Formats: sequence, structure tokens, C-alpha cells
Amino acid sequence: MSSLPREVIKWVQSLSLSFSVKNPKRAFNNGFLIAEIFSRYFPADIQMFSFDYGEGMKSKRDNWNQLIEFFKRRGLPIVIKDIDSLINNDNNSTIEFVKQVYTLLTERALMPPIKVYDTDAQEQQSLLLKEREMVKLPRNDLDVFDPDQEDTKQEQSIMKESTSRSPQKSLAITKGPQRTIPQTLELDSYKAVEVKDIQIKAINQSVAQIRAHKELNSLHSQNAKMQNSENQSQMNMSQNGSQNFLGAGDGASRILSPETMREERQIKKSITDILHEIILAKNENDENNEFSAIRVEGDMVTAFFDNIDKFSDEFVIGFIQEMEADLDHLTSTLYQSVNDLSAFYSYIIIMLKRLHELSPSFAATLAFSKQLANRIVEDSDSPQEEFQSFFLFHLLKAYLQIAKIEINKRASVAELIYAHSSHDLSLRIKVVQDLKSRIKDEDFMYRMLSYLVDQEETFNEDWFDSFYFSALVGLSRSRPSIRVFSLKIINTICRHHADGILDVTQKIKGLAKSNHWEIKAQCLLFSCNILKYLRKYSYLLKSSKDDTSGGNKDAQQINVNAPGKDLNIDRNYAKQLISDNLDIINLCFNPYAPRSVQKLGIYELQSVLNDFKVLYRPYVETFLGLDPENKMIVLGQDENMIGKEFYLSLASNSDEYKVVNNPDCLDRVNVARALADYIIENELESLEGIHMELILFATEQQMVPKTHDSWFKIFQKLKEYLFVAICDQDIYIEALRVLFERFFSTDQLKFLIFEESMKTFPKTLDVLYSNEFDACKEEFKRIAEEIINTNEDPTLVNWLKSVIINFKENYTQAYQESNITELGERISS
Repeated sequence: MSSLPREVIKWVQSLSLSFSVKNPKRAFNNGFLIAEIFSRYFPADIQMFSFDYGEGMKSKRDNWNQLIEFFKRRGLPIVIKDIDSLINNDNNSTIEFVKQVYTLLTERALMPPIKVYDTDAQEQQSLLLKEREMVKLPRNDLDVFDPDQEDTKQEQSIMKESTSRSPQKSLAITKGPQRTIPQTLELDSYKAVEVKDIQIKAINQSVAQIRAHKELNSLHSQNAKMQNSENQSQMNMSQNGSQNFLGAGDGASRILSPETMREERQIKKSITDILHEIILAKNENDENNEFSAIRVEGDMVTAFFDNIDKFSDEFVIGFIQEMEADLDHLTSTLYQSVNDLSAFYSYIIIMLKRLHELSPSFAATLAFSKQLANRIVEDSDSPQEEFQSFFLFHLLKAYLQIAKIEINKRASVAELIYAHSSHDLSLRIKVVQDLKSRIKDEDFMYRMLSYLVDQEETFNEDWFDSFYFSALVGLSRSRPSIRVFSLKIINTICRHHADGILDVTQKIKGLAKSNHWEIKAQCLLFSCNILKYLRKYSYLLKSSKDDTSGGNKDAQQINVNAPGKDLNIDRNYAKQLISDNLDIINLCFNPYAPRSVQKLGIYELQSVLNDFKVLYRPYVETFLGLDPENKMIVLGQDENMIGKEFYLSLASNSDEYKVVNNPDCLDRVNVARALADYIIENELESLEGIHMELILFATEQQMVPKTHDSWFKIFQKLKEYLFVAICDQDIYIEALRVLFERFFSTDQLKFLIFEESMKTFPKTLDVLYSNEFDACKEEFKRIAEEIINTNEDPTLVNWLKSVIINFKENYTQAYQESNITELGERISS
């Protein structure tokens, strides 16, 4: 900011603008920060959501044109002749403009180029007014005047000059002793901006008094006009008591006597008054004196919201709760004029901008904003058509401005937009059309569309059609992010109405080959949704060679009432769709897939595994390479994560993915079978810890008789590995548990296993007592003594005795060196 004088730099920094000013030549040329500066002085006249912090010429010209209208409307002595000169900063015109704005708003001398000439002391008195008079109209000020008393010519002149030429300023940023504005400011001219002379007359009344006189004069004039037109009077009288939402303010739609006007002004409160009272009440009950620590140099309400991010979450949430408690009064006040409505939502926008997206205070603000939106659109007394116009032409733009700047708040902004339009399908469709026309950045546009369509809970063909075509176009874009959000839109539609998007399967299959992890993740989600839809036809994959024996029939079925349960399509078409979507899953979800896709798939596939059992093999193989935290969750070792929805953060620049973990939906037999096949086919030398964890998980539920044949086949494949694991100091405890507590203790199944193990197990003991792992030996001795001494299972006891005797007779040396010789002698005798 070296091109600006030091005092101007300090002034700009004191305003706490939305963007830091590192290069003034570029920072101010789009008009956005200029508008924000004036909004600090004229908060009721400039709504920042109508300005765009964009780099395009259209956005810049639009901002400056709005400022020109504002200067004319407020009678500010600024004439801009050439907008493009300011945008291009020709001859440093933008820098000079900022300097002159500084002089105009602060009444502080700046040399050069501004020359300030002293004026008569009489004309420098009491121009700056008390802060309370700047922000609201106290009721007591109205009682000073007799409503029927005519204004003097001097008062009329004062009102004319003060209201048309002297800008109303907030003292929120004025520091130090109060200053006066000189009678004349002469500023060096330059190409782009012309500043007129400022003529200020001395004021011997307060702003409150001037306002009161102005309102009374307006009222007298209105009554005179009404008396000249009886028909017009009757029409306005019929509107008595109605709410003037976008009108001229209080009294604009009714004919009232001056006495009645004064009484109603004493009763009615502006939205600023209400917020002021809530803030005061909250501050009185604040034990930590948080608001007292904030320096207030003007309007308390503005100061409160300007510092909203400096308060604790508890304080902000308490303030929001106070607003919720006074919601009826709040909404009725918002209905009375557009000024109250726009002022209140300006404050809401400040909160949404400044609060951190992960803070409880932001979540509370979002919830309150949605509650207020729903309240307005559902309230029969609200001016819904006018509010809809305000939303479409002003508020929607403000929300999109937040979403453009705050990437992590875009999903929250979509929730707000939907809350304002959820009641009206035509309004929602218009919102979608506005998004497409207003947002030029396709990445941003598709992201917002994906968030918005995700808010819908029921299927509506017209609504989803407004997204579907854009999504199909987005799939062909080269940018991965646009493809990702296009796929998200399609997946949302698929969850509601898969039948309408089956034909896009081949396109998704081609995208599944992409190297971009999030494209793969979305393709995986698509195929999971389609397979849920087609579960009725899962039998088409089975052949005569399929192993139909076993299988845990008690495994929970997920989404049995999915849209496809009553599906009736061509069987060949259904079989092709199933085959294609299984291919997509295999392309996206495997041991070599990106880690993020593996994490997502390990939860999403739970809902389709039991209908399409062929997926158990890639599921188990991928699970083995998963990180320990997610392994623990999938195996149900964290009880707090069973059956609960939670979010996966898969990458710093992606959205969170909501998943649910339900280990009970997994068929334990198929999990064990897939693991055994993987171990045999890969010719592993021994089991590892993760293998034992998975075997424990698969065998922890009771092995029911109808699954015994399947379990026996699994045992035949794994027995050598399990027996060797007894001798492994890392997994011997788990191996002994699996053998003695699961396989050797299951009725009927154990007879088959005992016969299979009679020759193999004594050899295992020979290996066990030939190594140096004493802990393994002690654990086996403990288990053997416990079984034989308790004698609770005679079949197991007799089998174990036979094994030890066999070990004694055939492996004499190992037996004599073992710690079970005493047990063996007792058995033999």
C-alpha cells in the first residue's frame, strides 16, 4: 500500500475490510472495497450483497454504476465521468479517488493533493452528532415538537440542506475528538473523478428533530393530497393496517393524524432497536463481559456484528437463542418495511461470512437462518411474493458471494438457498436457472448444483430434470472437478430414481478408468446405487458351479425396500447392467486403488455384498490393506461406531462423505471363505495379525448347524495355518482362541474337525515344544489343564487326551522337554 499516504493506509486498515489491500491499484479498481468503505458510513444505504468482488469488466462496471446511483441518491458531491479510467487506474486515478474519499468521509486534511481552507468558526459548530442519534430515532425527541406547529423557513432550509446534501455518517470508525467539516473543500481535479464544493450550513438542531419535522411535513402534504382526491383516500383507507413490505416505510400506506403518527412511532421499533435491546440484555447476563471488551465508537449494533468473530461460541449462541425466543416479534418487524428486512439480513450475512465454518456458532447461525427462512415462507401473514423477490434479486446474490469466497461454506450456503425455496418447485427451478446464468465459473457452478440437488428428500421429475442435463454435459468436460460434481448430481438422482439413469452406465464405466481418485469414488457410489436397485435380479449371476452351501442367512439385509424391489425390466438387460456395474466396482475398488476410494468403498459395499457375493473377495483383499483405524471400525471393535452415520474426510480439497458402518450385515461365512481363498491362492507361508483379527471376527458368532459344511471346508483350508500360528509369539493367543473356543467347541462341527486334526495336532505340539517361545508353551498348558480339569465337554476332553498321548508316544524327545509331562502322566495313569 506504498502508493497511499500513511494516514490513508491506517484508515483503510481500521475499517476491517473483507479483503486485505496489498496492491491498491488493483484492490480498489473493481469498486467492491469502495462500496464497503461507504457501507461503514451509510450502513442502511449500501447492501454489500449487491456488489461482486469479481475480476470481469462486467462485474466492475456494475459495481461502479451502483456507486454512482448511491452518490446521486445521497447527494454526495462526487461525479464520476469515466468508469473505465478508474478500472484501468489511468494516471493513478483510482489512488487519487481513494485519497479524496478519505478526506470527504473523515474531514481530515490530506496534503497534497487536497487543500483545506479554514472557514468561519460559526459555520463549524456541532456538525457531528451523538452516536445514538446517528443510528436510531429516540422516542423522547418526538415529544419536543407540537405536531400542529408550522416549520419555520429556517428549519425548512436546514432540513433541505441536511437531507439532500449532507451525508448521514456512522461514527463506528471515527476515532479521536469530534471534528467539523469545513465549509469548502477544494480538491485537485483529475481525469476520472470530479468532486464538487461541499456547502454546509450550521445546524442548531439534532438529526432526530430534523427527521421528525420532515416526517410531519411529509404527513401534512400527504393529507392535503388525500383531501383533494376522495377516491384515492378511500383506496388508501382500505389498506389501513396492511403491511408495507417494499414501500416507503412507516405510514406510507395509511392516512394518520399527526397525533396517531407520534403514538405509533413511540410503539413501533425498527429491527435495529430490537437487536440493540437483545444485545444489551445479553451483555447484562454475560459473566465474562465479552462485549464490554469491544471498543464501540458509534452504533452498538454495527459494532457488535463487526466483531462477531471475536466473541466466544457460547456468547454468540446465546445471542442467537435470544433472537429465537423473540422470533414472533422479529418476523413481524421484518414484514413492515424492506429497510428492516435488508438491514437484518445484512447482519446475518456478516455472521455467515465471519464465523468459522467449523465453529458451533456458525452452525447455530446457519440453523437459525434456515429456521427464519422456513418461518417466513410458511407464515400466512408474511408478504411472500415480496420476500421472494427480495430473495431472488438480492439475498441469493449475497449467498453466492459468500460461497464464491468461502469454499468450505458452499454446502451450508446451498442449505440456506434451499430453505428459502423448498416450498415452491417453480421457485427452486428458477434458482437453478439463476445459478447457471450468474455463475460463470463452471467448477463453482457445478459444485453449487450438486449441493443444491442433494437437499431434496423426495423425487420430483421436473426438479431433477433441471439438473440432469447439466450433469450429462459436465461428464464430458476435461476438468476432473466438473466431472466429479456432475457424478455427484447423477448419484443424487440415482438414489431417488435409478430407473431414469440406467442408460448412463456405459458412460460411467468409461470414467471409472480415470486416475483421479474422486472420479473413481463417485463411479463406485453410482454402481452401489444401481446394484441396490437391481438386487431383485442378483440370481442371474449364479451358475450351477456356485457354492450355495453355507452362508449366514442371519446376516442383516440392507435396504430391502430399495426402489428396485418391484422392478420389472428385461432380464438380459438387467444381467448386462449388473455385469457392467460389477466391472465398475472392480475397476475402482481393489487393493491397488487410491486409499480414499478404499476407505469409502469398505463402508458403501456393505449394503450390496449379500446380494452380490462375488464382491466379498475384492472386499476382503482390500480390507487387509486398510489403515488400522478403519479396520477397527469395520470389525465392530469400536462400539460407538456401530450402526452410526459418520463422515469421512478423504482429501483436503474434497467434501466429506457420509457413511454408516454395520458389521452385522456382513456374512461371516463368506468373509472367512474369501480370506481362505486369498491365503491359499497367494501361497502365504503363515498368517499375520490382520488375518487372525478377520478370522476372529468371522467366527465370533455362533456357527449354526446349517453352516457347518461351509465352516468345515474353511477349516480344511486354514488348519495348517492355524496350527502353525500356535507357535507364533505374535498371534498364538488369537490362534488358540479360534481353535479351542470356536472350532473345537461347536457341536456337530467339532466331530468332523477332531477327526481331521487327530494326526496333525500332535505334530503341531512337536513344533511348539521344539522352539524357544515359552509364552506360547505356557498358554497351551493353561488351556489344556483347564479343559481336562473342568471336564465340562467330555468330547473335547477325550480328544485332547488322545492328542497328548499321541504326542507322548510319537514325539518322545519333545514331550520329555515339554511342560505337560506331569499332565501326560496323569492322563496315562
